[in-house]
Amino acid sequence: MPSKDISFKTEEGGFNFRVGGVIIHEDKVLLLTEDRFDFWYLPGGRASMFETSEETLKREIYEELGENPVIQRLLWTTECLYHFNSWNINHHDITFYYLLRLPIEASIHTQESGVGKEEFSNEETILRFKWFDIAQINQVNLVPKFLKNALKEIPSSPKHLIINEL
Repeated sequence: MPSKDISFKTEEGGFNFRVGGVIIHEDKVLLLTEDRFDFWYLPGGRASMFETSEETLKREIYEELGENPVIQRLLWTTECLYHFNSWNINHHDITFYYLLRLPIEASIHTQESGVGKEEFSNEETILRFKWFDIAQINQVNLVPKFLKNALKEIPSSPKHLIINEL
């Protein structure tokens, strides 16, 4: 069965419609990585056709972390143009980033790090998660790069950002 994700490739590069979740607990932000990557990223993923950005985020957080998030508010919408080194392809992503809260009883709050699972291209992918101190985030290989500064100054109202790293 073909993917319903809003993602495609052309001769020029790839496009993704993505949603990301900012989860902050005790001045730390939750980030994910995979063995195949040398960088960290926010939880979230690609939107599916006819799925709202909030529905996407709730589904992705549950798939990746086994938790049901509470969406607090939209933080950023981004148009990001970048080169994805791992696959040697230029990408154009449109991403909605939301501030999330996990239930107070969520066990992930008490874990410094751990593993989750995600199905990607019909294969199960092991995700590693870890809480990073926001004050030390510049030391982390975090993508997209704008997040290193943005996470230190969470906006009170949504911001639209155009990021061209090409």
